[in-house]
Amino acid sequence: MPFTGVEGRPRTQPAIDGDQAVFDKNGFARQVAYAIRWSHSIGDWDIGLSNFYGTSRDPLILVETDSAGLVSLTPYYQNINQTGLDVQATIESWLLKLEAIVRVSETDTDFATVAGVEYTFFNIAETGLDIGLLAEYLYDSRGRFAPTAFQNDFFTEIRFALNDVQDTQILAGVIVDSNTYEQFYNIEASRRFFDSFKLEVEARFFNGASAGDPTYSFRKDSHFRFELSYHF
Repeated sequence: MPFTGVEGRPRTQPAIDGDQAVFDKNGFARQVAYAIRWSHSIGDWDIGLSNFYGTSRDPLILVETDSAGLVSLTPYYQNINQTGLDVQATIESWLLKLEAIVRVSETDTDFATVAGVEYTFFNIAETGLDIGLLAEYLYDSRGRFAPTAFQNDFFTEIRFALNDVQDTQILAGVIVDSNTYEQFYNIEASRRFFDSFKLEVEARFFNGASAGDPTYSFRKDSHFRFELSYHF
């Protein structure tokens, strides 16, 4: 799993040193992994079950201190047996979804889930405009050892799709930590121009993090990104 380097953004402080990665004594970097998935649809419901056995692609982050008192962050790849469940229901304009995993390693049994609901207003005032409202809850039992900052958070988003020839789309969302109330804002927009050009705009903002919070290292990493692409 690649990590952002010292000159990259956004990144943790200190940066995660992928070159010093540690592997479970029962796993190694090139171990053969096994994965299987089953899915089925029943009326409005789509159900999936999966299982993965092998070296995790999603490491724990270990905080270590050397004799000089310098702190380092080291990725630790465990050998895991992970079982997942995903359920989605489409009921008229509603979309209900649940994704959950149970991960068993030599030392721990961890649980993570994302559960959400989405409602879409279609063809508002017969203009072709669709507006979607989304709310999700994100949880990871590994807490501060998880490779993500979103361990007990709420996510809301609004999406606009103009359904025009230029395929204009806009979305804006925010993730709020339920413990510290820090926020991560995300805005994205895209639109095609002429026959071959496409403009994409992205803005991300971090707010409210205090020292010790998972996203404190990102407090100065708010940014805009513009991308103009040509297709031929």
